[in-house]
Amino acid sequence: MFKSKKNEFNSWLSSRIRRASTGDILNFDTGERVEVETARSEVFLDHT
Repeated sequence: MFKSKKNEFNSWLSSRIRRASTGDILNFDTGERVEVETARSEVFLDHT
């Protein structure tokens, strides 16, 4: 069971990294895709 969950997580993480490297990621708050630069700006503003 743990092995299947680990493989599922690794697959999910790989797809997130792949999408982030192509320029868009999912914003979990709004449910929409945003560009990486926009997401970085929002995180920076939230933490300053």
